Amino acid sequence: MELESLNSLSAALGADSSLIQGAGGNLSFKSGDRLIIKASGTSMSQAKEKNIFTEVKISEILGSLEAGNDNLPPDPLTGHKPSIETLLHVVMPHPLVVHLHMLSAIIFAAMANGAEIIGQKLNGLNFAFLDYHRPGLPLALAARDAIKNFKSPPDILILKKHGLVLGANSRDELILLLNDCIRRLDLPPRAMQQPRIDRLLPKNDLDWLIDSDPLPHNVALDKTALNLAKSAPLYPDHLVFLGPVMLILGPSKPLALSVLDHTIRHGHQPKVAIIPEAGVLISPDASFGAVAMLKALALTGLRAPESVPIGGFEGLDANQCRELMNFNAESHRLKMDAY
Repeated sequence: MELESLNSLSAALGADSSLIQGAGGNLSFKSGDRLIIKASGTSMSQAKEKNIFTEVKISEILGSLEAGNDNLPPDPLTGHKPSIETLLHVVMPHPLVVHLHMLSAIIFAAMANGAEIIGQKLNGLNFAFLDYHRPGLPLALAARDAIKNFKSPPDILILKKHGLVLGANSRDELILLLNDCIRRLDLPPRAMQQPRIDRLLPKNDLDWLIDSDPLPHNVALDKTALNLAKSAPLYPDHLVFLGPVMLILGPSKPLALSVLDHTIRHGHQPKVAIIPEAGVLISPDASFGAVAMLKALALTGLRAPESVPIGGFEGLDANQCRELMNFNAESHRLKMDAY
């Protein structure tokens, strides 16, 4: 597969916010002992504008897997660090592998009976459902063990609290499989609401930003989206770029005091303030990734079934959050997001 074709596929996938948000997701292609894979912290949507791919040797990655090491060194020529999920891509035997943060798959998998629901929807396809494992080595090992239990390696991995992985022999085969998954797991979004600027302005004593795009404001305007914002993060990118706890303003507290209280209580300064039934305020310090994940949270909430009760979605628990925030690969992505 030529790099131009890989770039084109990456850009097309990255442009769909129901599949990829911000610098999330990754794509790879195998040829002999070569693995071409998206670099950590780069955005698939920018594949035609920037050099987002790096190359590693499959034999060396397998050596790292056996040695229990997922701290992969950067490419000495480009400085690109391979994707966090490089080990996962290697244990998938398919020539072409893509890892997507498909919102509908994340939503279904987060439900109490998510494995059963997905099993019904993907009936007839060759797939495996994996419980949550930290990105990198733990996830790759779990995937490898799951694959061993199949006569034919699964073409689809559903990753609880994370997304899904697809493997195929060609670009056309991958697109057909992806479209089938999209159709089977479809969750149409509810209509967006417009923010109440008149309710946001009196709260904004820090002169934070009010996005002209109505989408992020729906975290505060849609009841199900707001419930998700009050819950534990559903997948790693939400945690990494928005933190473990969202700031939700009460009816009387001003923004400045709320930010101070939140920072003291939770140990991190919020980048977003949610004002229920009004909209959101965004810190001038918020990165590209933080804003992208805020929009992803809105998209997720607008797709999540209203029938699921408060607390009905299982997100990352406190131990999983701590493990991720102390993971060096996630620190690298945060550093990349700052540029």
